[in-house]
Amino acid sequence: MQLRNISNKNTFLALVLLVFSACSISKNTNPSSTATEETKQIEIAEIKNVIEAKVRMSGLGCPFYLEAYENGIGARLYPINLDPSLQRDGVKIEFTYVVSKAQSPENCRAEKVVVLNDVKQVF
Repeated sequence: MQLRNISNKNTFLALVLLVFSACSISKNTNPSSTATEETKQIEIAEIKNVIEAKVRMSGLGCPFYLEAYENGIGARLYPINLDPSLQRDGVKIEFTYVVSKAQSPENCRAEKVVVLNDVKQVF
């Protein structure tokens, strides 16, 4: 009888260990797949077409903003890193951008706050 109890306890312990080890394995694989998905989303978000826009120095409650057209749709963007030499009304620029998590200035009604890349003045 005692041998049977020891055998049952060993079987029970083996099952418990198996269940815990399976749980820890599944927990370790999920974050890496989530990280891979997030990386893919970031890469997709950073791939943008070259946009052409005019700098506007008044309106929308912003110190300046970009009047841009992307895929035929008008957009008003507030760039947080526009070179001061380009901050003149009517200047045309080409650029790519990434949407920023930064806040826009108070009362600024631009649709997106963006970080500009590859900025060139168009004449």
